[in-house]
Amino acid sequence: MSDVPLDPSARPEHPARADETNTPQPGASGRWLPRWPRAGADLPEPAVDAPDAPVAAVPPQERQAPLGQPGPNILKNAGSDTHLYGDVEVVAGVIEELILQTRKREVLEGSEISRSRLLEQPFVRGRHWESVREEAVDPATGRLRQPVLIIVAPRSWGSTTLALRLLAEHTDDRTTVVKLDVDWNAPSKGRLPLEKTHAFQLDLKHREHDQLSAEFLDGLSAHAANLRDCRSHLVLTVAQELWRDHRLSDREGVRVVHLHDGPDAQQVVEDHLAANGYAQLVASMQSWPKAQAALRGLTAVAAVRAAHTIVAGPGRNTRTCSRHSRRAAAVESPRRAWRRASPRR
Repeated sequence: MSDVPLDPSARPEHPARADETNTPQPGASGRWLPRWPRAGADLPEPAVDAPDAPVAAVPPQERQAPLGQPGPNILKNAGSDTHLYGDVEVVAGVIEELILQTRKREVLEGSEISRSRLLEQPFVRGRHWESVREEAVDPATGRLRQPVLIIVAPRSWGSTTLALRLLAEHTDDRTTVVKLDVDWNAPSKGRLPLEKTHAFQLDLKHREHDQLSAEFLDGLSAHAANLRDCRSHLVLTVAQELWRDHRLSDREGVRVVHLHDGPDAQQVVEDHLAANGYAQLVASMQSWPKAQAALRGLTAVAAVRAAHTIVAGPGRNTRTCSRHSRRAAAVESPRRAWRRASPRR
């Protein structure tokens, strides 16, 4: 369901998986909030063996908070999450516990993608795409405005390519980029992974299994708070026909942008041909109006496929042929290459 075309030259990355070594210590309760006594429970009787013994004063910072109130350095918000402020070690421990709890669930898996390879791939920056990027990125920091970004777009307009490019360009260089695979019957916040300094990308385009709801977006808002604590991000690409519910909109920690136009198809083809060493074929296309007319109106995915068809045409091996033979083939038969690549309308 991805908009990214198959790249035969790309090598599969190692699948991202949870670190199996970070398991809780034996005997640990697995809880990160203090265990308060329940209201009405029988409290232990005070010791009476030494009534005259002085009672040691309890420092204020060690006194327990009243029942029903958060403990020290804990601030509860109106949502389902509890955020900690204060001791850095305490906050780090809470994040580690959240990650461990997430790993115990059956979360989505995916494959790590090389950031450098993403940045090397041809990418057309249309005027509309640039405006969408400005909506998603904070100009002061150069980072994504929110931990969760949702890109709503028609199918085959290149939304997956845009999502991965945003993660590659606007997250920290130490952040691991992971493309997740969908294997659920319905979107679930509990299936989303949580790791430190990770940038996840997920396509939601299945007409039955990827139907969105306001409840799922509410869960994304809670998940966004945990992502922020882990310095991680999640970018979802959603097919436009799945974004119908009027309750679907921005949430706390969630940014929604819409693609209303795709990149120029001819520019996409030219960039991909030039990247593969076919500059002469690009020049031939620019002087051939019929080839330009054949590309007009193509989606981004169709334009990339047309370029790959030209590059990897019959009797041509792009890995072993020399630069001279590629240039000669482009000069000798540009029209034949374009007829093969142009889709039939």
